[in-house]
Amino acid sequence: MIGIDWNPKGIGGEIKKRPKDFIVEEIDLNGNVLEIETDKANWDNISGRGDQLILKLVKEKWDTLFAIKKLSKQLGFGEARIGYAGTKDKYALTSQRISIWEPDLEKLKQMKIKDIYLYPLEYSNERIKLGDLKGNLFKITIRKIPKERKIEFNLNLLPNFFGPQRFGSGRAITHEVGRKIITGNLKAAVLDYIAETSENEMPEIQEARNKMKALLEDQDYKEAIKICPTQLKHELTLLHHLSENYRDYGGALRKLPRKLTKMFIHAYQAYLFNQILSEYLKTDINYDVEAIIPGYKSEYSGGKLGKIERKVMKKSGITFEDFKIGKMPEFGSEGLKRKLFMTVNDFKVENISEDETNQGFNKATITFWLEKGSYATLVTKAITGEWV
Repeated sequence: MIGIDWNPKGIGGEIKKRPKDFIVEEIDLNGNVLEIETDKANWDNISGRGDQLILKLVKEKWDTLFAIKKLSKQLGFGEARIGYAGTKDKYALTSQRISIWEPDLEKLKQMKIKDIYLYPLEYSNERIKLGDLKGNLFKITIRKIPKERKIEFNLNLLPNFFGPQRFGSGRAITHEVGRKIITGNLKAAVLDYIAETSENEMPEIQEARNKMKALLEDQDYKEAIKICPTQLKHELTLLHHLSENYRDYGGALRKLPRKLTKMFIHAYQAYLFNQILSEYLKTDINYDVEAIIPGYKSEYSGGKLGKIERKVMKKSGITFEDFKIGKMPEFGSEGLKRKLFMTVNDFKVENISEDETNQGFNKATITFWLEKGSYATLVTKAITGEWV
Protein backbone atom coordinates (compact mmCIF):
# COMPACT_ATOMS: atom_id res chain seq x y z
CA MET A 1 0.00 0.00 0.00
CA ILE A 2 1.19 3.49 -0.85
CA GLY A 3 3.86 4.77 1.52
CA ILE A 4 3.21 2.06 4.13
CA ASP A 5 5.71 -0.36 5.64
CA TRP A 6 3.47 -2.29 8.06
CA ASN A 7 1.96 -5.77 7.67
CA PRO A 8 -0.25 -7.11 10.48
CA LYS A 9 -1.40 -10.73 10.50
CA GLY A 10 -5.10 -11.35 10.00
CA ILE A 11 -7.74 -14.03 9.76
CA GLY A 12 -7.95 -14.07 5.99
CA GLY A 13 -11.12 -13.39 4.08
CA GLU A 14 -12.17 -10.94 1.38
CA ILE A 15 -14.06 -7.65 1.34
CA LYS A 16 -16.00 -5.74 -1.31
CA LYS A 17 -17.10 -8.81 -3.24
CA ARG A 18 -20.45 -7.06 -3.68
CA PRO A 19 -21.25 -3.34 -3.31
CA LYS A 20 -23.79 -4.07 -0.55
CA ASP A 21 -21.03 -5.85 1.41
CA PHE A 22 -19.58 -2.39 2.15
CA ILE A 23 -22.15 0.06 3.52
CA VAL A 24 -21.14 3.58 4.55
CA GLU A 25 -23.50 6.02 6.27
CA GLU A 26 -22.31 9.55 6.94
CA ILE A 27 -22.58 10.98 10.47
CA ASP A 28 -23.30 14.71 10.46
CA LEU A 29 -21.79 17.28 12.82
CA ASN A 30 -24.66 16.75 15.27
CA GLY A 31 -24.06 13.00 15.44
CA ASN A 32 -27.04 12.04 13.26
CA VAL A 33 -26.56 9.00 11.02
CA LEU A 34 -27.82 9.37 7.42
CA GLU A 35 -29.40 5.97 7.10
CA ILE A 36 -29.48 4.20 3.74
CA GLU A 37 -32.85 4.19 2.06
CA THR A 38 -33.98 3.81 -1.53
CA ASP A 39 -37.70 4.52 -1.10
CA LYS A 40 -39.55 7.29 -2.90
CA ALA A 41 -38.31 10.78 -2.01
CA ASN A 42 -40.72 13.27 -0.49
CA TRP A 43 -40.41 16.58 -2.37
CA ASP A 44 -43.44 18.23 -0.74
CA ASN A 45 -43.13 20.73 2.11
CA ILE A 46 -39.34 20.82 2.40
CA SER A 47 -38.51 22.56 5.68
CA GLY A 48 -36.14 25.47 6.30
CA ARG A 49 -35.17 28.59 4.37
CA GLY A 50 -32.19 29.63 2.31
CA ASP A 51 -30.64 29.31 -1.15
CA GLN A 52 -28.98 25.95 -0.45
CA LEU A 53 -31.01 22.76 -0.73
CA ILE A 54 -29.57 20.06 1.52
CA LEU A 55 -30.12 16.52 0.24
CA LYS A 56 -29.15 13.01 1.14
CA LEU A 57 -27.29 11.34 -1.72
CA VAL A 58 -27.46 7.54 -1.77
CA LYS A 59 -25.27 5.88 -4.38
CA GLU A 60 -23.97 2.46 -5.36
CA LYS A 61 -20.86 1.82 -7.48
CA TRP A 62 -20.30 5.56 -7.98
CA ASP A 63 -17.24 7.62 -7.09
CA THR A 64 -18.43 10.76 -5.25
CA LEU A 65 -16.74 13.20 -7.66
CA PHE A 66 -18.11 11.45 -10.73
CA ALA A 67 -21.59 11.29 -9.17
CA ILE A 68 -21.49 15.05 -8.59
CA LYS A 69 -20.20 15.61 -12.12
CA LYS A 70 -23.10 13.56 -13.50
CA LEU A 71 -25.64 15.40 -11.33
CA SER A 72 -24.39 18.85 -12.32
CA LYS A 73 -24.40 17.94 -16.01
CA GLN A 74 -28.01 16.77 -15.90
CA LEU A 75 -29.03 19.84 -13.90
CA GLY A 76 -27.34 22.12 -16.44
CA PHE A 77 -24.80 23.96 -14.27
CA GLY A 78 -21.23 23.70 -13.02
CA GLU A 79 -20.02 21.34 -10.32
CA ALA A 80 -19.11 24.30 -8.09
CA ARG A 81 -22.78 24.70 -7.15
CA ILE A 82 -22.77 21.33 -5.37
CA GLY A 83 -21.14 21.00 -1.95
CA TYR A 84 -20.27 17.85 -0.03
CA ALA A 85 -18.55 17.00 3.24
CA GLY A 86 -16.33 14.15 2.07
CA THR A 87 -15.83 11.50 -0.58
CA LYS A 88 -17.16 7.97 -0.13
CA ASP A 89 -16.00 4.61 -1.46
CA LYS A 90 -16.90 3.75 -5.05
CA TYR A 91 -17.51 0.00 -4.85
CA ALA A 92 -19.99 0.33 -1.98
CA LEU A 93 -23.48 1.43 -0.99
CA THR A 94 -23.15 4.86 0.63
CA SER A 95 -25.13 7.81 1.95
CA GLN A 96 -23.97 11.38 2.43
CA ARG A 97 -25.23 14.96 2.54
CA ILE A 98 -24.82 17.32 -0.39
CA SER A 99 -25.95 20.91 -0.92
CA ILE A 100 -27.11 22.44 -4.19
CA TRP A 101 -27.29 26.20 -4.67
CA GLU A 102 -30.65 27.36 -6.04
CA PRO A 103 -31.63 24.09 -7.75
CA ASP A 104 -34.54 23.58 -10.13
CA LEU A 105 -36.83 21.31 -8.09
CA GLU A 106 -38.69 20.05 -11.14
CA LYS A 107 -35.44 18.93 -12.76
CA LEU A 108 -34.39 17.22 -9.53
CA LYS A 109 -37.71 15.40 -9.25
CA GLN A 110 -37.53 14.13 -12.82
CA MET A 111 -33.86 13.17 -12.78
CA LYS A 112 -33.08 9.48 -13.14
CA ILE A 113 -29.52 8.18 -12.88
CA LYS A 114 -28.91 4.47 -12.35
CA ASP A 115 -27.89 3.67 -8.75
CA ILE A 116 -28.13 7.31 -7.61
CA TYR A 117 -30.97 8.43 -5.32
CA LEU A 118 -31.68 11.90 -3.89
CA TYR A 119 -33.74 12.73 -0.79
CA PRO A 120 -34.41 16.40 0.07
CA LEU A 121 -33.77 17.23 3.73
CA GLU A 122 -34.10 21.00 4.19
CA TYR A 123 -33.25 24.45 2.88
CA SER A 124 -30.34 26.31 4.45
CA ASN A 125 -28.19 29.41 4.06
CA GLU A 126 -25.09 27.29 4.67
CA ARG A 127 -23.34 25.35 1.91
CA ILE A 128 -21.96 21.94 2.89
CA LYS A 129 -18.17 22.15 2.84
CA LEU A 130 -15.40 19.57 2.99
CA GLY A 131 -15.02 18.41 6.57
CA ASP A 132 -18.61 19.18 7.61
CA LEU A 133 -19.13 15.76 9.17
CA LYS A 134 -18.35 13.95 12.40
CA GLY A 135 -17.45 10.65 10.78
CA ASN A 136 -18.86 7.59 9.06
CA LEU A 137 -20.69 4.47 10.22
CA PHE A 138 -19.66 1.23 8.50
CA LYS A 139 -21.38 -2.13 8.07
CA ILE A 140 -18.99 -4.46 6.28
CA THR A 141 -19.35 -8.12 5.30
CA ILE A 142 -16.12 -10.13 5.21
CA ARG A 143 -16.40 -13.26 3.04
CA LYS A 144 -14.35 -16.40 2.45
CA ILE A 145 -13.08 -16.67 6.02
CA PRO A 146 -11.54 -20.12 6.67
CA LYS A 147 -13.84 -22.00 9.03
CA GLU A 148 -11.01 -22.94 11.39
CA ARG A 149 -10.20 -19.27 12.07
CA LYS A 150 -11.58 -17.74 15.27
CA ILE A 151 -13.41 -14.55 14.42
CA GLU A 152 -12.36 -12.60 17.49
CA PHE A 153 -10.92 -9.11 17.52
CA ASN A 154 -9.80 -6.62 20.10
CA LEU A 155 -9.64 -3.48 18.03
CA ASN A 156 -9.24 -0.09 19.61
CA LEU A 157 -6.35 1.94 18.23
CA LEU A 158 -4.91 1.37 14.76
CA PRO A 159 -2.30 3.28 12.73
CA ASN A 160 -4.11 6.18 11.07
CA PHE A 161 -2.66 5.72 7.59
CA PHE A 162 -4.22 7.35 4.56
CA GLY A 163 -5.96 4.55 2.66
CA PRO A 164 -5.66 3.56 -1.00
CA GLN A 165 -8.57 5.78 -2.03
CA ARG A 166 -6.38 8.85 -1.45
CA PHE A 167 -3.99 7.69 -4.17
CA GLY A 168 -6.49 6.68 -6.88
CA SER A 169 -8.82 3.69 -6.59
CA GLY A 170 -8.03 2.19 -9.99
CA ARG A 171 -4.70 3.82 -10.88
CA ALA A 172 -2.55 4.75 -7.90
CA ILE A 173 -0.64 7.62 -9.51
CA THR A 174 -2.34 10.61 -7.88
CA HIS A 175 0.53 11.24 -5.47
CA GLU A 176 3.13 11.00 -8.26
CA VAL A 177 1.24 13.59 -10.29
CA GLY A 178 1.09 15.74 -7.16
CA ARG A 179 4.83 15.49 -6.58
CA LYS A 180 5.53 16.70 -10.12
CA ILE A 181 3.19 19.68 -9.69
CA ILE A 182 4.84 20.58 -6.37
CA THR A 183 8.30 20.49 -7.95
CA GLY A 184 7.16 22.55 -10.94
CA ASN A 185 7.39 19.78 -13.54
CA LEU A 186 3.93 20.45 -14.96
CA LYS A 187 4.62 18.75 -18.28
CA ALA A 188 5.47 15.45 -16.58
CA ALA A 189 2.42 15.80 -14.31
CA VAL A 190 0.07 16.17 -17.29
CA LEU A 191 1.67 13.42 -19.36
CA ASP A 192 1.70 10.99 -16.44
CA TYR A 193 -1.97 11.61 -15.74
CA ILE A 194 -2.88 10.99 -19.36
CA ALA A 195 -0.63 8.08 -20.25
CA GLU A 196 0.58 6.15 -17.20
CA THR A 197 -1.03 2.71 -17.15
CA SER A 198 -2.21 0.38 -14.40
CA GLU A 199 -2.84 -3.35 -14.44
CA ASN A 200 -6.10 -2.59 -12.61
CA GLU A 201 -7.50 -0.93 -15.73
CA MET A 202 -9.24 -2.70 -18.61
CA PRO A 203 -6.78 -3.98 -21.27
CA GLU A 204 -8.22 -1.63 -23.90
CA ILE A 205 -7.63 1.36 -21.60
CA GLN A 206 -4.03 0.27 -20.97
CA GLU A 207 -3.48 -0.13 -24.71
CA ALA A 208 -4.90 3.33 -25.40
CA ARG A 209 -2.69 4.94 -22.77
CA ASN A 210 0.40 3.27 -24.23
CA LYS A 211 -0.46 4.55 -27.70
CA MET A 212 -1.08 8.03 -26.35
CA LYS A 213 2.27 8.01 -24.54
CA ALA A 214 4.11 7.69 -27.87
CA LEU A 215 1.99 10.44 -29.44
CA LEU A 216 2.53 12.77 -26.49
CA GLU A 217 6.28 12.43 -26.85
CA ASP A 218 5.83 13.84 -30.38
CA GLN A 219 3.31 16.41 -29.03
CA ASP A 220 0.68 15.08 -31.44
CA TYR A 221 -2.26 15.97 -29.21
CA LYS A 222 -4.92 15.88 -31.92
CA GLU A 223 -4.09 12.31 -32.82
CA ALA A 224 -4.07 11.39 -29.12
CA ILE A 225 -7.61 12.77 -28.83
CA LYS A 226 -8.75 10.32 -31.51
CA ILE A 227 -7.32 7.41 -29.52
CA CYS A 228 -8.36 8.51 -26.03
CA PRO A 229 -11.38 6.48 -24.78
CA THR A 230 -14.46 8.66 -24.24
CA GLN A 231 -14.78 7.57 -20.59
CA LEU A 232 -11.45 9.25 -19.79
CA LYS A 233 -13.11 12.64 -19.44
CA HIS A 234 -10.33 14.42 -17.54
CA GLU A 235 -7.64 13.12 -19.88
CA LEU A 236 -9.64 14.43 -22.86
CA THR A 237 -9.95 17.82 -21.14
CA LEU A 238 -6.16 18.02 -20.90
CA LEU A 239 -5.63 16.89 -24.49
CA HIS A 240 -8.14 19.35 -25.96
CA HIS A 241 -6.47 22.25 -24.16
CA LEU A 242 -3.00 21.21 -25.30
CA SER A 243 -4.18 20.76 -28.89
CA GLU A 244 -5.26 24.42 -28.89
CA ASN A 245 -2.61 25.82 -26.52
CA TYR A 246 0.75 24.31 -27.38
CA ARG A 247 2.80 23.33 -24.29
CA ASP A 248 0.51 25.22 -21.88
CA TYR A 249 0.62 22.50 -19.24
CA GLY A 250 -0.35 24.80 -16.38
CA GLY A 251 -3.38 25.98 -18.34
CA ALA A 252 -4.33 22.36 -19.03
CA LEU A 253 -4.24 21.48 -15.33
CA ARG A 254 -6.36 24.55 -14.56
CA LYS A 255 -9.04 23.17 -16.89
CA LEU A 256 -9.55 20.22 -14.56
CA PRO A 257 -12.02 20.51 -11.67
CA ARG A 258 -10.25 22.47 -8.94
CA LYS A 259 -11.00 19.75 -6.39
CA LEU A 260 -9.25 17.15 -8.55
CA THR A 261 -6.10 19.24 -8.93
CA LYS A 262 -6.04 19.85 -5.16
CA MET A 263 -6.36 16.09 -4.69
CA PHE A 264 -3.05 15.61 -6.50
CA ILE A 265 -1.33 17.81 -3.92
CA HIS A 266 -3.14 16.22 -0.98
CA ALA A 267 -2.21 12.75 -2.22
CA TYR A 268 1.51 13.52 -2.11
CA GLN A 269 1.14 15.02 1.36
CA ALA A 270 -0.64 11.79 2.40
CA TYR A 271 2.19 9.74 0.92
CA LEU A 272 4.73 11.59 3.05
CA PHE A 273 2.55 11.21 6.16
CA ASN A 274 2.26 7.45 5.57
CA GLN A 275 6.05 7.21 5.40
CA ILE A 276 6.40 9.16 8.65
CA LEU A 277 3.91 6.86 10.39
CA SER A 278 5.60 3.73 9.04
CA GLU A 279 8.91 4.88 10.50
CA TYR A 280 7.27 5.81 13.80
CA LEU A 281 5.82 2.29 14.19
CA LYS A 282 9.38 0.96 14.38
CA THR A 283 10.00 2.93 17.60
CA ASP A 284 8.56 2.98 21.13
CA ILE A 285 5.01 4.14 20.46
CA ASN A 286 3.04 6.92 22.11
CA TYR A 287 -0.53 6.52 20.91
CA ASP A 288 -1.60 10.07 21.71
CA VAL A 289 0.52 12.02 19.25
CA GLU A 290 0.16 13.93 15.97
CA ALA A 291 2.58 14.25 13.07
CA ILE A 292 2.81 16.77 10.25
CA ILE A 293 1.04 16.56 6.94
CA PRO A 294 3.72 18.67 5.26
CA GLY A 295 2.86 22.11 3.88
CA TYR A 296 4.44 25.55 3.60
CA LYS A 297 3.39 26.51 7.16
CA SER A 298 4.51 23.22 8.75
CA GLU A 299 6.91 23.04 11.68
CA TYR A 300 8.70 19.89 12.74
CA SER A 301 7.52 18.05 15.84
CA GLY A 302 9.82 17.68 18.81
CA GLY A 303 11.83 14.66 19.92
CA LYS A 304 12.11 11.40 18.00
CA LEU A 305 9.02 12.15 15.89
CA GLY A 306 10.61 15.35 14.64
CA LYS A 307 13.74 13.40 13.68
CA ILE A 308 11.59 10.97 11.70
CA GLU A 309 9.78 13.84 9.95
CA ARG A 310 13.10 15.43 8.98
CA LYS A 311 14.40 12.09 7.71
CA VAL A 312 11.36 11.50 5.49
CA MET A 313 11.40 15.05 4.12
CA LYS A 314 15.12 14.90 3.38
CA LYS A 315 14.69 11.61 1.55
CA SER A 316 11.82 13.07 -0.52
CA GLY A 317 13.88 16.02 -1.69
CA ILE A 318 10.88 18.27 -0.99
CA THR A 319 10.92 21.29 1.34
CA PHE A 320 8.03 22.92 3.17
CA GLU A 321 8.49 25.97 0.92
CA ASP A 322 7.87 23.83 -2.19
CA PHE A 323 4.23 23.47 -1.13
CA LYS A 324 3.66 27.12 -2.12
CA ILE A 325 3.80 25.72 -5.69
CA GLY A 326 5.26 28.77 -7.39
CA LYS A 327 3.95 27.88 -10.87
CA MET A 328 0.42 27.24 -9.59
CA PRO A 329 0.14 29.11 -6.27
CA GLU A 330 -3.64 28.74 -6.13
CA PHE A 331 -3.06 25.06 -5.34
CA GLY A 332 -0.56 25.68 -2.54
CA SER A 333 -1.13 23.88 0.76
CA GLU A 334 -0.36 25.14 4.25
CA GLY A 335 -0.17 21.66 5.78
CA LEU A 336 -1.60 20.53 9.10
CA LYS A 337 -1.30 17.86 11.78
CA ARG A 338 -2.92 14.42 11.87
CA LYS A 339 -3.31 11.86 14.63
CA LEU A 340 -0.95 8.91 14.18
CA PHE A 341 -3.55 6.47 15.54
CA MET A 342 -7.28 6.18 14.88
CA THR A 343 -9.93 5.05 17.34
CA VAL A 344 -12.24 2.29 16.08
CA ASN A 345 -15.49 3.19 17.82
CA ASP A 346 -18.24 0.75 18.91
CA PHE A 347 -16.68 -2.19 17.07
CA LYS A 348 -18.93 -5.27 16.88
CA VAL A 349 -18.89 -8.63 15.09
CA GLU A 350 -22.32 -9.79 13.95
CA ASN A 351 -23.94 -12.55 11.90
CA ILE A 352 -21.18 -15.14 11.66
CA SER A 353 -22.55 -17.75 9.24
CA GLU A 354 -21.86 -19.88 6.17
CA ASP A 355 -20.72 -17.87 3.17
CA GLU A 356 -23.27 -18.64 0.47
CA THR A 357 -20.88 -17.37 -2.22
CA ASN A 358 -17.95 -19.61 -1.16
CA GLN A 359 -18.80 -23.15 -0.11
CA GLY A 360 -16.88 -24.35 2.93
CA PHE A 361 -16.10 -20.84 4.21
CA ASN A 362 -17.69 -18.45 6.71
CA LYS A 363 -18.69 -14.82 6.47
CA ALA A 364 -19.01 -12.21 9.19
CA THR A 365 -20.49 -8.71 9.36
CA ILE A 366 -18.64 -6.06 11.34
CA THR A 367 -19.95 -2.64 12.36
CA PHE A 368 -18.05 0.39 13.72
CA TRP A 369 -17.68 4.10 13.18
CA LEU A 370 -14.66 6.26 12.51
CA GLU A 371 -13.99 9.94 12.85
CA LYS A 372 -13.67 11.89 9.61
CA GLY A 373 -10.43 11.38 7.75
CA SER A 374 -9.88 7.76 8.88
CA TYR A 375 -10.21 4.85 6.47
CA ALA A 376 -12.36 1.77 7.05
CA THR A 377 -10.41 -0.21 4.48
CA LEU A 378 -7.43 -0.06 6.85
CA VAL A 379 -9.57 -1.60 9.59
CA THR A 380 -10.65 -4.44 7.32
CA LYS A 381 -7.13 -5.00 6.02
CA ALA A 382 -5.85 -5.22 9.58
CA ILE A 383 -8.51 -7.89 10.19
CA THR A 384 -7.94 -9.90 7.02
CA GLY A 385 -4.18 -9.32 6.79
CA GLU A 386 -4.62 -8.29 3.15
CA TRP A 387 -1.85 -5.69 2.93
CA VAL A 388 0.04 -5.08 -0.27
